[in-house]
Amino acid sequence: MTLPKKIIALAILLFSSNVLACGCEWQGPFSWLTDDADAVVLGMVVSHKGNSFDIEVERMLKGKEFRQTVRIWGHQKDDCRAEVENFATQTRWVFALDQIEEIPAGGFDPSTPNLSYGRVNDYSLPKCGAYWLKAEDNKVRGNITSIFDWEYEGDMTPVSIETIQNFIDGRASYADIIAESNEVTSGDAMMRKSKKQIGIGSEWDH
Repeated sequence: MTLPKKIIALAILLFSSNVLACGCEWQGPFSWLTDDADAVVLGMVVSHKGNSFDIEVERMLKGKEFRQTVRIWGHQKDDCRAEVENFATQTRWVFALDQIEEIPAGGFDPSTPNLSYGRVNDYSLPKCGAYWLKAEDNKVRGNITSIFDWEYEGDMTPVSIETIQNFIDGRASYADIIAESNEVTSGDAMMRKSKKQIGIGSEWDH
């Protein structure tokens, strides 16, 4: 990449209604987010409660977790977290998560225990970046490297979970991911996507 991430992120912010809704800056594609995540986990959604959902852990790609089932807290008020209804039960995902270390004042109301900031040692799922990838068998799809796809849905071939693991561990590069996925990351790709959204262009633009 020729431009600093922050400059690119600010440019993308101008196009992102999802980001503007909660007032946080776009943090970029999944590959930008794994370094700062407390945990990267592959798991299946098994239940929902209020603004949270539980996943059955299949594999920890980053971090340690000894519980078989963990709880992830999503949107409440204007906290810039993901909407939990986007993750249906019996679907599998790779999530880049923040662990909840303390509860702020007013973050928990005993009268509405299923609607809260969360619990210590549970996880939260931010929304202002591509913090999740959809898992299909032993592969994932989503916005892994594309800085232009602010809707989290990359135009790509699925990438193996092993490649994602190797990237997190420093044994694979951005080039390895792009070679496997054919994910488009150029300015031309952004223009094609924009044209497609407003219904202009032809099949030759793809």
